[in-house]
Amino acid sequence: MDKIINKITFEPPIKGYLGYAFPLSILFAEGDSFLPWMYSNHNYIMMYGKKDFSLFNQSDNDWMHGNERVFKKHTVVLPKYILKRNDIVNDLIMGLVEKNYYIITKSDEYYIPGRRSYMNRHFDHENMVYGFDKTKKIFNIASYTDKGYFGGTEISFEDYITALNENEYDDFTLNIVSRYSEFKPKFNAERCKTLLSYYLSGCDKEFDLNNVDYYHGIDAQKNLYYYLEYVKDNNMDIDIRYFYYLWEHKKIMLDRINYMLDNGYVSGSRDEYAEYYDVVKKAEIIKGLNLKYNIIKRETTIKNMQELIHYIVGAEERILSKLIKNIIQ
Repeated sequence: MDKIINKITFEPPIKGYLGYAFPLSILFAEGDSFLPWMYSNHNYIMMYGKKDFSLFNQSDNDWMHGNERVFKKHTVVLPKYILKRNDIVNDLIMGLVEKNYYIITKSDEYYIPGRRSYMNRHFDHENMVYGFDKTKKIFNIASYTDKGYFGGTEISFEDYITALNENEYDDFTLNIVSRYSEFKPKFNAERCKTLLSYYLSGCDKEFDLNNVDYYHGIDAQKNLYYYLEYVKDNNMDIDIRYFYYLWEHKKIMLDRINYMLDNGYVSGSRDEYAEYYDVVKKAEIIKGLNLKYNIIKRETTIKNMQELIHYIVGAEERILSKLIKNIIQ
């Protein structure tokens, strides 16, 4: 075939973390049937770097949900000298796309149009091929664009090979994924309860990460207070991703609570959990204050953000403790 674009949506329920945006952009390309399954799984956050607060985002240890057999995935590591035969590599990728596979690679975005680093700085980042056009000699790729959003852009065959060749590694890796059509998404109340309990206790049993370096669950969220102190003391900009992740996490949590109430997975009245609407609003306010601080650098803005974080943590401890207790399995 001369042209194929595999199914994808650029409005998955979670966009702020590529580890979720990639699989969900495939799973939600044909509707919302995976929402119940998502509510059973996607509720965790972590912070890495107890001294420099270098990472705050959602987390998982089952990349592309292979353990659940939601996706079949293959990893192929190849020496870069093969890229000299770019016709072979291009044909391989197009052949995989024709078979409904998606190909995720880490490439140097200095060579990728539509990226903030394009012709500006060398920056290795994940991009996912989901289509091609032989006539135009382009691949369709998804990642974060130069507008700051998860979206799709085009890259020439030649530039794609160059971006692969110029990444920081001696080899290049093709992560090849496709949906298992046999997988039937459904809500798992037991798993949901377990993961929410881990989240509320700051436990890392699900993710098996090193406690020396990581904060987990609600503890990661508490540590945002100290991250803001670090920002203020070092005259830094706030990383806008951190508080986008926070807001997105709260929004999904509210959707999860409402789904469980609507479908009889939790006892009690809706009023018992109504305060979570305020949690989402406060998280959205913090997201806006983040942008404000990066422009005007007022310490009062940091203080306001810290007070809102304190409220969110306390409200979640109250609401989620009640939710966990009332889950019907």
